[in-house]
Amino acid sequence: MANLPLGFGMICGGFFLLLTLAAGIGLLAYSLNSKKKAGASQQWPAAPGTIIISEVRQGSTSDDDGNVKLHYYPHVEYTYFAGGQMNTGKQVSFGGVQGFNTPAQAETSVKKYPVNSNAMVYYNPVKPQEAVLEKAAGGGSKTAMTMAIILLVLSVLIACPLLIGLIRN
Repeated sequence: MANLPLGFGMICGGFFLLLTLAAGIGLLAYSLNSKKKAGASQQWPAAPGTIIISEVRQGSTSDDDGNVKLHYYPHVEYTYFAGGQMNTGKQVSFGGVQGFNTPAQAETSVKKYPVNSNAMVYYNPVKPQEAVLEKAAGGGSKTAMTMAIILLVLSVLIACPLLIGLIRN
């Protein structure tokens, strides 16, 4: 079998380098933005709110072979009065919603916010419709940071042989 031309390997390697680098930087930016918002929310005012929906929802993904994998995530909605009007929020914390493999795992998150219970809602005074129940970056932010680090390390591992190939030729 003949060797493939160096240019072909560089193009393929460069494509995967750019792909992993872009995804890593995007996830890193998302995670850092979530942490920044969580930090800013420490100064946000609080308003009394009421939990109107608190349940575990189910989602699914399928692979190329058609295998379906179920995942479960907590869904919480609440109402609160801020900025001169009644608002509805769905965000528990910054960093997205974390999915779980079993309904029981998601249920532990939902139990903290029973329907019709009162909760303190922290809202952005500049944009009152932006609110959270917890002033911290959630599990989705941590997952994004972990994936960003993995992708950035993978980018370095792809870049090294590419650079060596360029230097040798």
